[in-house]
Amino acid sequence: MKKLKVNFTTIPNEAILDKRLDTYEFRVLCYLCKLSNEENICFPSYSTIAANMNISRSKTANIINRLINLGLKTKHIR
Repeated sequence: MKKLKVNFTTIPNEAILDKRLDTYEFRVLCYLCKLSNEENICFPSYSTIAANMNISRSKTANIINRLINLGLKTKHIR
């Protein structure tokens, strides 16, 4: 396999092995990890997530709520 030089995202090992996550939930979680800073904070809108993941805004909101309920993400209102 070719060695990566730059541009990578760290994904928690627990998420990779978490059988509770469906494919869309895992993809959104990975996307949020990609956007997160050193403190694991990011502020994308539902519309931004939906557009980049090619899913609806309502599905995005449902996925975010599910990730919160599973304890994989927290939500703070700015």
